[in-house]
Amino acid sequence: MQILLAARASAAAQGKQLALARAPTEAFATLLGRGGLLEGDDLREFWRLGEEA
Repeated sequence: MQILLAARASAAAQGKQLALARAPTEAFATLLGRGGLLEGDDLREFWRLGEEA
């Protein structure tokens, strides 16, 4: 999770956008929630939540 967020920040600093190929598994989405990594619509969009895994 930390590496993906760092890559996202690095891409943004270069004026680029990083996108995931598909939504995370249910287990990974649970970890994201427990880690507080779903705060804000931009993070929910980044993790592609609401889409099928």
